[in-house]
Formats: sequence, structure tokens, C-alpha cells
Amino acid sequence: MSLIKIEKFGYYISNEVYTTKCSPCRTVDCCEIEFITIANHKSVINGKEYPQEYGNILTSAPGDTRYTIGSFECFYIHFKSNSEEIKKAFGKFPKVFKVIEEDKLYSLFKSMMDIKATHNGYEFRINALLFGILAYLSDSTAMIGTNQQYAQYAQNIFLARKFIEENYGKRIVLDDIAKSANLSKGFFHKVFKSMLRCTPSEYLLKIRLQNAENLLVNSGKSIIDVSLACGFESQSYFCSVFKKYLGATPKNYRNIKRPLL
Repeated sequence: MSLIKIEKFGYYISNEVYTTKCSPCRTVDCCEIEFITIANHKSVINGKEYPQEYGNILTSAPGDTRYTIGSFECFYIHFKSNSEEIKKAFGKFPKVFKVIEEDKLYSLFKSMMDIKATHNGYEFRINALLFGILAYLSDSTAMIGTNQQYAQYAQNIFLARKFIEENYGKRIVLDDIAKSANLSKGFFHKVFKSMLRCTPSEYLLKIRLQNAENLLVNSGKSIIDVSLACGFESQSYFCSVFKKYLGATPKNYRNIKRPLL
């Protein structure tokens, strides 16, 4: 076995797997990490109940027993390791805890999903991201304080980000995004910027550009079709913004990044 062997990872929606209120109790056979994104449940690990909320990290080690009461969504990764140092460090994690700046952890899991969707032979990249997650969780300063400003709105901001990531190709405005978060427009803008260190419009632009990069490299779409698919109102605006942030026109970027056949 290599230092770390990833068994599986992805995004889990409990209602798509179980229609009952409780999931079956199971015995864990590897190391498991979950990053809770939508919480309406309790996790029961080794007989102890842990009420969950957005942003919680759940860890389970081999031999743990666990089941869930209620519905939820999460990013997850299951792995095995032959390293006693890694197993010892993992065993020190609390079963449920929070981290500072959950945005960084969210980005690591999201990168895993993006790589899985767009790359063949992604194992080395995924392993690197897993080490990044473990290092982040190991940082003693990662534990979140109970008085963190706006912490109670973390799930609202997740819903807004999910809305942006699912609708970036459409014409959406601040009112639409704030509504998805169930917050007033002005307050939502303030909370979003405080937690993510960028405005909603800047985040939307970032998501549009990331998807444009992917289409330019991995599809045969024309430049204008890429711009429209990613929510840009005109090809000229798309080219201008793309060059400003990526340092090259979409055409040149495609020529540089596209693999030779």
C-alpha cells in the first residue's frame, strides 16, 4: 500500500440514498472525513450523539460505529494509510469540530470534485489535496471560536455559493443570490464579503472564469459559445475580462493550455 490510498470521495446527499429517518449502523473500515454543507441531522458515533451544523468536520477511524438521524449533505473522503504517523495524527482529531475560514477547506474539497470531473489519471492530484486537507485540520489554530463574527450565517453563505455555482451561466444579480441565502440584500453583501473576502459579484466572476478556462481547454466550443455558456453577455466583454485576470486572450490561452494530440 502507498502512504495513502483513497478509497472513495465525492459529494453525498443522504436523501438520495436513504428514505428512512435513520441510516443503518455500520462499522468504519478506513479513515473518513466529512465536511457538512447542509445539516438537518445528528451523527451517532460510538454511541454518542453529535448535533450537526454547516461547516462541521466529522472524522471516523477504523473500528468506529456510526449512523445518522435525519438528512444532510456533505463532501466526503475515505482513505487508508500504512503510515503509523498519519494514523496517529488522524486519531487525535475530535469526532466533530469546526475550523477557521471554512472557505479554504471548501475550496480544497471543491477542487477534488473539479479534478475528478475533468481529468483522467487524477490520483496524484487528489492525494496532494488530501494531504492539504489533513495538514489544514492538523493546524492547532484551525479550531474555530464560538464568538466568530457571522459564524451563524455560514450555511446561508454556502447556499448562496451553491446557487452561484449552479447558475453562473444565467443572468443573475445580487437580489437573486441574496434570496437564495434567505438574507436581505444589504446584509447578505456584508456577510458574504466578511466571510469570503470578496464580494458576491467578484465570486460570480471567479466561477465564470474558472468554468471558461475548463471549456477552453477541454471542449471544442467556439469562443463565443464559451462566453455565453459561462454567463458573459458579449464575446468582447468576455475576452476583455479574461485577459485582465488570466493574462491572455481566450484564443491564446486555449492554444497554450490545450494538450497536443
